[in-house]
Amino acid sequence: MTLFRNRYGHDDFRWQPRFHDRIIRDRTELLNIRAYIVNNPTQCQQN
Repeated sequence: MTLFRNRYGHDDFRWQPRFHDRIIRDRTELLNIRAYIVNNPTQCQQN
């Protein structure tokens, strides 16, 4: 990412705080993550 940023002049790029990649290991985990993504806007509106 640093190479891309430097090459194309994106000096304002910053990583999202507290971000990390996660490897999805099986179908159950995939379905749980999908459900979280679908339901997350609902959770945000309740706060």
